Amino acid sequence: QNPPPTDFRHRGSPSTKSTFKAPFSCPSLHIYRSSTMKTVLFACRSNSCRSQMAEGWAREWIRLEIEKNSESSTQRQILERLVVGSVALDAAAVFGGVVGGNVGEQETCCCDPCNTPKQRKEVKSKAVTAMMKDGVDISSFVPKTINEVLPKLQPSGSSLGFSVQAEKPIDILIILCSCGDDVKNTLSDKSKLVQEWNVDAPTACSKNGEGDNAYTRVSREIKHQVNNLMESVLEEESIKVAKCCA
Repeated sequence: QNPPPTDFRHRGSPSTKSTFKAPFSCPSLHIYRSSTMKTVLFACRSNSCRSQMAEGWAREWIRLEIEKNSESSTQRQILERLVVGSVALDAAAVFGGVVGGNVGEQETCCCDPCNTPKQRKEVKSKAVTAMMKDGVDISSFVPKTINEVLPKLQPSGSSLGFSVQAEKPIDILIILCSCGDDVKNTLSDKSKLVQEWNVDAPTACSKNGEGDNAYTRVSREIKHQVNNLMESVLEEESIKVAKCCA
């Protein structure tokens, strides 16, 4: 069995670690900086395609916005405290051939049957290729289960001073697949805000005649929705800082 990821909290570009230490623009911003993180989590059944694309686009949006706001300490510190990630709604779907804890039964994720027992699945190669067409590399991403992600969101487990209510550690949960409530509820109950996006399953569209272009189309549709979401989050957090510093 592949080892789980050690840290789900991706901020900015996968290959970029910011060392920015700008001075505060107002005394009250210190309170915001030290105590506030905004978590955005993208989810689909197996965390092998659409939610990974969304995470990749969110990280890329943060990276570009940090570059654009290099002269604004306030904006940049807000951006560096946006935490984005992705997760599988169904833990069994992360491991091929494991359904409800039983090895050997066939599991289907994004219309693809998987039979390898106890093997962590990989992000779909066609999703990786589609993202690379637009310059975003998600080849190092791996599917993650709820039990692997949630401990990383608990206040006691954070060394970054990020304070959230333990019972609802996710600020915004975006669900990118059509799943039953029984699959969605575990994560929805841990989230302060839940949105369900109507995003096509690219594997199904590909098999229905669209071919591999389905992955590129879906990737770019997700990019548009992610950018709108992240812009609204930045605006909301900027208003909070303005009020804090007024």
